Amino acid sequence: MLNVEEAKSMFEVGSLEEKIIVKSWLLGLRIGDIVRLQWNQFDVKPREALVKILIHTKKEDVIAHVFIDPEFQKLLCKHIPNLNQSNPYLFQNSGNKHLSEKQLLRKLQRLQKRARIKPKGRFGWHIARKLFLRTCAENGVISWNAKLMVGKAVDKSIGTYINGVSLRKDACKVLKVLLMEPPKANVGNSTVV
Repeated sequence: MLNVEEAKSMFEVGSLEEKIIVKSWLLGLRIGDIVRLQWNQFDVKPREALVKILIHTKKEDVIAHVFIDPEFQKLLCKHIPNLNQSNPYLFQNSGNKHLSEKQLLRKLQRLQKRARIKPKGRFGWHIARKLFLRTCAENGVISWNAKLMVGKAVDKSIGTYINGVSLRKDACKVLKVLLMEPPKANVGNSTVV
């Protein structure tokens, strides 16, 4: 099991690229979907609101309703200009393709070792998916909405009825818990983000 403090430890010791990996890992998507992410999907102007991105997942052939928080948006704004713009992938290899699942997992595991996190079992990609879904459950997000956010199929008998449901409030609950840096208080009438 992964906890938020361990993820924060990895984030703190990471380079810019590694911080992008950690934030992507914490979206709760499968590694196969993460390696195929294209940077233009994430090329957003940073703002103080969640940005929704729809990602077609391969394994279950469903749409994941992913939200990226302002923290992730700011990192992406710094990272994307450094990428090979002719390579469409967010996680690029030295050719014109994406990293393999194994390459991305090795990067994550090297980061875990640098952060001195002792795994309680196998340290794989899936533990962040479990953390995301556990965080949903602990914060009152119903299972259907949690499944929609991580690209897990919802039973067809209910899918028709929840089509078009707003997930923003639920995503906000989860992403506040999964924030890697402490929120900064704004001066004046603004609230803490």
